[in-house]
Amino acid sequence: MKTSNRKKVSGDRSVSAAVQCGSNLPKKTENITSLLTEAYEYQKNRQFEQASFLYQKVVEIDPENIIALNGLGIIAKDTGMISLALDFFKAAYSVNPDNVTVNRNLGVLYARLSVYDRAIHHYHAILKAEHDNAEAHGEIARLYLHAGDTEKALHHYRCAFRLNPEDPRNFHGLVQLDPQSVSEEQIKTIEAYLNKPDLPLNTRCSFYFALGTIYDRRGKYDEAFANYTVANLSKGHGFDSNRHADLISHIIDNFPA
Repeated sequence: MKTSNRKKVSGDRSVSAAVQCGSNLPKKTENITSLLTEAYEYQKNRQFEQASFLYQKVVEIDPENIIALNGLGIIAKDTGMISLALDFFKAAYSVNPDNVTVNRNLGVLYARLSVYDRAIHHYHAILKAEHDNAEAHGEIARLYLHAGDTEKALHHYRCAFRLNPEDPRNFHGLVQLDPQSVSEEQIKTIEAYLNKPDLPLNTRCSFYFALGTIYDRRGKYDEAFANYTVANLSKGHGFDSNRHADLISHIIDNFPA
């Protein structure tokens, strides 16, 4: 690693408060695996000071340990220290620019900062390593949409939906940009997915609203009304997802001419 990156990791901007809790921790051997394992357990329990202290110990032993650098970045991000998180993630990236986890974290952070070109760059790096990564395609689509490039956004929404049709954001994005391109087979896929009784309500509502939009754009106003209605009904308590098809049929049959 370059000297400048090492300074970022061990400088005054690191989570110095974590070092103060060191005396309260049980003594550990200078074994990196043990330190990382314990640090991760603290991190999972949101005991960030203890986790930071242990990750820093790893960095003292191995300044290019990508797991520790990434862990410190996540803790900084989760505690609102965005600039510090960026420093740690950049340090991890300099160790291995192809690491999927590090690129994802940089993508998330740059997107939060509205630096869309950098965020897109890091999600494309993920696709270079994992061509069929549905999450990366979906995030790139949303970033291109924010940046105003609807053509590229549509391309990546199509890829994301093909790879993961069960993520309502992918279907919703596809419908938003080109509802006419959604095939009957794709609609049937979503309708079959809606039969799942344990489908989260926000997911269910998103799919119904998207289906309503498709039918609305195609001039099928009774089907559109039915799906919009069920989307609202599904927010209520006691909605039985197994009866949604009968409910739609009932609404259509009684739709005023």
